[in-house]
Amino acid sequence: MVPVPDEVRDVENEIDAEVASMPLWKRERAAVLEGLMRIYRDGIELVFVKALKGEVFGSAADVQAAMMQEHLLRNGVFWAMKWAMKFCTDVGRDEPVCPQDLQEAILIGQSYDVLVDILKYGEKDLVKLSVNRESREFICLEGENLTGFDADIVECQQAVGPTHFHASLTADSDQLTSRWCAGDYRRVVRHFAEFAHSKEGKIVARREIATTLDGEDISVAQPTLVWLKRPSDSPDCDVFDSLTLPRTMSRSFMWGARALLETPIVDCEGRYCALSSDLKTIACVDDYMLRLAARADERQYSHVSGLREDRMISACLTAFAKSKGGWKVDSSVALTDPPQEADIVAGRWDDTLVIELKSTLRPETVWEVYKRNQDILNGLRQAENLVRRGVGDRGLVITDGYRGDYMCWNEALKRDVFIGTLGELEDLARNPNRAFQTMMTNAGVPVGNHNGRRLPDRYVDIFGWTLRLVDATRDPSPED
Repeated sequence: MVPVPDEVRDVENEIDAEVASMPLWKRERAAVLEGLMRIYRDGIELVFVKALKGEVFGSAADVQAAMMQEHLLRNGVFWAMKWAMKFCTDVGRDEPVCPQDLQEAILIGQSYDVLVDILKYGEKDLVKLSVNRESREFICLEGENLTGFDADIVECQQAVGPTHFHASLTADSDQLTSRWCAGDYRRVVRHFAEFAHSKEGKIVARREIATTLDGEDISVAQPTLVWLKRPSDSPDCDVFDSLTLPRTMSRSFMWGARALLETPIVDCEGRYCALSSDLKTIACVDDYMLRLAARADERQYSHVSGLREDRMISACLTAFAKSKGGWKVDSSVALTDPPQEADIVAGRWDDTLVIELKSTLRPETVWEVYKRNQDILNGLRQAENLVRRGVGDRGLVITDGYRGDYMCWNEALKRDVFIGTLGELEDLARNPNRAFQTMMTNAGVPVGNHNGRRLPDRYVDIFGWTLRLVDATRDPSPED
């Protein structure tokens, strides 16, 4: 691990001290947590209203902007709640909690989330960090190859957005932790999601403005703060406890847990609350169940992770068998001298495909994007090597949902290896050439020449410091 410069650590410690000294943490913990949850609910309702407006008027940009606002809000709220658990006490000042103080904590949390990712990159020597105390700037030089080889691909990727969920490769019987299996989690979460749904109202767009929908109303469920009763028996109570934000903030949770939806239930001194829309989301998306299990019981989770890989192989075999295209398919093909394994080798006529399978959870932070991308890039290298060894004519990396960002596609195009998902397998088996073009389109890979534009500098303010992210290997002068 490459050490972060001492001057950078000094700024980090200064910011941490400012966080710890915020007057908000002098208030009673339960009051602060409940206040944060109510502001969170109000913010998510505003996000839903903006997204509904985008749907009514057919503005994909408005919908995407609302999704980004939701992501930033969750990040800020999650840090504020972790700080409340760490710094507040059961008995604080008997004064009302000021909404402005709560909002300030959330905004600081959003900025702090960026700082954490910058430092994680810095520890791996992936960015150059420096401090200018005179201007109070914390400068992060990302380097061109870390932010995409040109701005066009970045913009196209942002326009596509995070629209696809992962395929589920987890059976109810999978013992994800020593205390509960996937079926237990799904049953408990589904029960609370149904309860939450029963408490929600609707946000409705009036019929007269929804002209593009044949005059019919368009609506979205109104997010509501719901109060939950903790189950009394195992394994239901074990699932509930795993879903609840811990009262003791360990270092591993403080810095390792980055997704609020892993632990969406908040304990307000024995009264448990959650946002209705969060409960409904985790009831239909397995990603957060798997993230929670991997963090809560890493050893047990690793024992069953191989089952997902086996199911990916099975999905590949089924897709090629259904196509009736004359494919001969082998799995787990072992090579020697040097040893290597090909997950799938599928051949017909004069065309042979080698497929590397990668099961990755959808990233929630910039740092997680980097880590997931490394899995994809490793698959690209493996597939390219198999082609070079003559195992197949063309290489692919198939994932269960996350296909990497523009960095991965830059490498994929260089190596002439494509990246697809399990949802594209049947198209691949029917017509590989057409499927390759579809994969590029779905990933947001632009067509045509690129002008290599540098991304504009991005700025984040926190406690009088400005975090400046620069898409370059050196700090450009004003003349640049």
